[in-house]
Amino acid sequence: MKVKPVVPTLMVREASEIPFGMLWGHGYRGILWDLERTLIPLGCRSMTDYAVQVVEQAREAGFTQTCCTNSTYPYGNDLLRHFGHRIAQPDPDNGLMKKPDPSIFQRGCSLLMMEPEQVVMVGDKLLFDTSPAAALGMGTVLVNPLPGYDVWAEYLAFRRTKEKLALRHLGLKRP
Repeated sequence: MKVKPVVPTLMVREASEIPFGMLWGHGYRGILWDLERTLIPLGCRSMTDYAVQVVEQAREAGFTQTCCTNSTYPYGNDLLRHFGHRIAQPDPDNGLMKKPDPSIFQRGCSLLMMEPEQVVMVGDKLLFDTSPAAALGMGTVLVNPLPGYDVWAEYLAFRRTKEKLALRHLGLKRP
């Protein structure tokens, strides 16, 4: 699925720098988090101290939260309990496709019981996280990917290269 790059609502270096109070003041009440490379390191299957801290900051600001991930890994209670055991994951049998397909973002909003205009999508990829969410009317926060190596598939698919080109096309630089 081809996605038109859209300038994110906000760009920050990392999730812990998100101004939750400002987002709340703009009427957002829900957060849809990308997991890997946004909240947790690539390949991690549980919440890290950093992820718990960020999610708690958002919770204290009043946000209802869940995750939207392309991983089909069955995350355990350690991670799920932070999101009320709600998580939007691909399930082709039920019409839920991987990001950037709109169905996965719509599922996230449904889990939050909110309209897209009330929700902010936080992710590390312009073309897979924030731009498709913006197309549905969601607010968006683009963060730098957490440190670590992208999997070889990211490079084979030229996703990170396409990402850099899309940012350049929009006249944006990551903070």
